[in-house]
Amino acid sequence: MQTSEYARIYALEDEHWWYRGVHDLVEDIVRARGRKDLAILDAGCGTGGLLAQLQHYGTVAGCDYADEALACCRQRGFAAVVHADLNTWAPDENRYDVIVSVDVLYHAAIADDLAIVKKLARGLRSGGVLILHLPAFNWLRRRHDVAVATKRRYTRHDVRAMVVAAGLRPRMLTYRLPWLFGIAVMQKMWETLCGTVSTAHSDLQPVPGWLNRALLSIVHGENIAVRWGLAMPLGTSVFCVAEK
Repeated sequence: MQTSEYARIYALEDEHWWYRGVHDLVEDIVRARGRKDLAILDAGCGTGGLLAQLQHYGTVAGCDYADEALACCRQRGFAAVVHADLNTWAPDENRYDVIVSVDVLYHAAIADDLAIVKKLARGLRSGGVLILHLPAFNWLRRRHDVAVATKRRYTRHDVRAMVVAAGLRPRMLTYRLPWLFGIAVMQKMWETLCGTVSTAHSDLQPVPGWLNRALLSIVHGENIAVRWGLAMPLGTSVFCVAEK
């Protein structure tokens, strides 16, 4: 990922509709466990926004490969975050009630996504859950994927196969943001037509307050549907909750 992207994420993730939407959904899943003493790991914690939301439900730990991201976490007060390469690092076995990995396994630096999911699964206690969020559909690659070093995008089938191979039971598996899917398709067509699809450009940009609030309301409505068990047939991301 481009170094400038971490500063952009840190500045925007607490309020930006996209980050708030996925972070709030993860928090909903964790809150539903009905406990305040959970051991929680954010594997690929980025700049720490999700850690800040999940700290109310127990003890949180985080790891990331990027020093720029860890510096942002420490600015938030999370001194215990550690530098780790998920390709070679593994959590202690049977240690965590919840492990979260939001938009990490897709990255070009990840050599074997299945091997990492298996390691994360071993880090869960019995009854613990792994929460994954990943970009959807390889053919949907755009300029943003260049900016964030995307190696792979996923289908719902891909994610199901991974968690099952890791010995986990999928409890929730759906695409997210179906309304954004059509916009992404048009964006991909335009970038292809203009010949810019292989150039780096981040989709993460400041949004006017009124629009940010409107989009967040739409996403929160979708989050309710996901919690009720509605599986979206299309979307720009895949969301999975799998139990050990």
